[in-house]
Amino acid sequence: MEATAVYVPSLCLTLDGTRLTAMNEAVTRKASELVRDGGAAHLIFSTAYNVWKREAELRIKLAISIGVPENIISIIPQVTTTYNETARLKEMVTELNVTNLILVTEKWHMPRAALAIRIAIPEVRLEKISVTTPRYERTHHPAGIIPKIKSIRDGSMPFWILFNLFFFLLTPLMMRRQK
Repeated sequence: MEATAVYVPSLCLTLDGTRLTAMNEAVTRKASELVRDGGAAHLIFSTAYNVWKREAELRIKLAISIGVPENIISIIPQVTTTYNETARLKEMVTELNVTNLILVTEKWHMPRAALAIRIAIPEVRLEKISVTTPRYERTHHPAGIIPKIKSIRDGSMPFWILFNLFFFLLTPLMMRRQK
């Protein structure tokens, strides 16, 4: 039997780790509303880094408050890159027998996320729903250069666009290296 799933990539926590970023909350809310309104049989959340359990907890709590039954929510834990995130998504899509996937993410993240899914899971029908967030917040990451890049990105729209364009162009190369 064919199934549809709504999928939301990880979009991290605020810098203090106490809540979802505005971007993460907006896409989680939109995805949950789609599932609640009968748009899918499954809701899949990806969660990242060493704070994945807190991200999962907050996303599940929000989804349940919107009316999504907990038993249809699946979690992809502790991703670190778009590439291992997409590989794990492929495993989950196969396990749940999903043939239709609705990707819900922030508008600037959408092209790269959709491209990664099209490369890794070409057999799934993909629908895209972009969400625009009013502001960008500093996000929580474990350590290293990524927090520096993302904190600069979060404060500057032109840098955010360039950041996503760079990774959009890099995605096909990195996806092929993962296979």
